[in-house]
Amino acid sequence: MIAGNALVVDEFYLPGNMVRADLVAAGEEFVGYEIKAGADRLTRLPKQVVGYGKVCARANIVTVPAHLDEVLALVPAWWGVMLPTGHRLDLQLHQVRAAQLNPDRSVHAMCSLLFRDELVAKLKEIGGTRGMTAWSKAKMVEVAASALVAEDADAYLCRCLRARPRLAARPETGEPSIDWNLVRKNFGLALCPSA
Repeated sequence: MIAGNALVVDEFYLPGNMVRADLVAAGEEFVGYEIKAGADRLTRLPKQVVGYGKVCARANIVTVPAHLDEVLALVPAWWGVMLPTGHRLDLQLHQVRAAQLNPDRSVHAMCSLLFRDELVAKLKEIGGTRGMTAWSKAKMVEVAASALVAEDADAYLCRCLRARPRLAARPETGEPSIDWNLVRKNFGLALCPSA
C-alpha cells in the first residue's frame, strides 16, 4: 500500500504517448496505480503498461472480477493486481498478486520527469562540468541518465516530487494535492490517512 510519507498525485502524466497514471505515490519508490472499473474498457491498457513500465519502480492495477482474467493477460508479471471488496466506505482491497520491482525501468525516462533546476542540482552533485547550466534540458537528461542507476534516479525523482510546492499543496488552500474523496471512491479507506 502507500507509505505514510509518500506524496500521492492523481492524474500524473508519464513520459511518452500522453499516458496518464490514475495515481502515483512518490515515497521510498515511485509507484503507479491504474484503476479499471466495471464500465472501463481495457483497450488503452497495453499502452498504459508501457508508460508505467518506463518510470515506475512498481505498478498496481485495481480492477473488478469481470476484468481480472484479461488484466492478468495484459499486465506484466511484475505488476500488482488488486480487487476491491465490500461496499462504499467499507471498501477494502484484496491483493491477487503483489507488485514486484520493475526490471526494465528507463533511467532516461525518469530523468525526463525532472525539472531543469532539479537536473542541474543532480548534475552538480555527481560532478557536473562547467557551463552545464547553458545546456538544453535534453542534454542534461542524457548526461544525468548516463551517470545514474535506476535506484538512484528513482529515489531522486521521489525526493524532487515531494519537494515541489505545487504538487505538495494546492496553491489556493495549502491543502494536500490529493483528493482523498477520489481515493476513497476508487480504492477505499485502506489507502487513506486516518482522519
